Amino acid sequence: MKEISFPSTWDRVIDTLLAYSIMDLSLTVDKNVKFKLMIGNDVFLTVMPSLSIDIFKKVFLKNLEKLSKSFIISKKLNFNINVGNKFWAVDPATCIYCYGRGGKCDFHGKCGKPNIPAYAVFSRFVRDAIKLGDLSWGTNPITKRGIPREKHDHYGSLYLSISPYWSKGLRRWNQKWRDSSTKVSHPIPALTLYGLAKYAISEEYRGKLFQLIFSPPIGELFIGERAINLLTLIKRIINQIFLKIDDIFASDLPIITLPLIFPCLLDISAIYCLYENSPSILFINYDMARGSPKNPRGYEEICLADTLEFFIKLGSAFWSFKRFILDLIRISRKEKYRSIVKSILIEIVLGIKNKDATYINDAIISAQSLRDEISLYVPEAKRVIMAHKAII
Repeated sequence: MKEISFPSTWDRVIDTLLAYSIMDLSLTVDKNVKFKLMIGNDVFLTVMPSLSIDIFKKVFLKNLEKLSKSFIISKKLNFNINVGNKFWAVDPATCIYCYGRGGKCDFHGKCGKPNIPAYAVFSRFVRDAIKLGDLSWGTNPITKRGIPREKHDHYGSLYLSISPYWSKGLRRWNQKWRDSSTKVSHPIPALTLYGLAKYAISEEYRGKLFQLIFSPPIGELFIGERAINLLTLIKRIINQIFLKIDDIFASDLPIITLPLIFPCLLDISAIYCLYENSPSILFINYDMARGSPKNPRGYEEICLADTLEFFIKLGSAFWSFKRFILDLIRISRKEKYRSIVKSILIEIVLGIKNKDATYINDAIISAQSLRDEISLYVPEAKRVIMAHKAII
């Protein structure tokens, strides 16, 4: 059978983004293409096109080049990334996407700032991937060894393009840039950034870059229609959440509350689909000034299973609790109420996690007290009883 196999980079975040971008672009080339996806396997993705392999690869790369010029792609990659305190210049055609951040700017791509626009790096690696003219990379594509001079143009630095996602722990984040950086074949950074633009949520706030990626469970096999349905689901929930994400980051809500908040930004059918596929959230909190992620391995993994099960068991009471949580998020924008809102949300999370109705009761009592000061919807008694049954 004609197929293309993609060996794992052994980086959870990169493999996830590569899988989404390759599947997305493959479907633009061949509507009859089939997939086998398993994150955590030696080969994380196998693509089985109905077209000849050579034609498929050629059109695939052309579509990558064509779609990379989309305004949506540039908008979603309109944040800066740290390049390790090394002087940097970018193509002037893409430089404008930084909007002249950080003071004086002539928009000629030679500011030399250590933080540069992600879209500019993406554009560069797309061109390099097209020149390379292939989708393959070796079984050990990520290396710190020197690259032979004759192959040097086939490789680029992973740090330059996706430094927040280096989750293997090989780089010491508190050190400055070194010339002997990790090198990867050019298709990897280009496809990873494409996946980042279309299948992740990025938000820059107070010098931090927050990002959310919904990753398939490790070791679970997705074949054929199930793999395509997973891709469709991830794109759908990303688009829904992206429209409402500002309030969450602006309120500086604790990470522990994210599994409670995100289902409230979705419709019930999306929640059911999420529950069936059980993806985790990979949460990245990246300090732009230091050029390093807050978590040493690059991300935190957040499990959604318990919270999704709770919302499904709520039945008709789901709509009351959704309204309740969204009201709390709205109120949390006011600094005066932020502390008590955090406490209420954490108590609900602990109640679900520990299957203890006492936490739910305490959260409702605190919310009723808060309602005396500000407009807030609080679920009525019969809905709270349904919540008690849902966590048992």
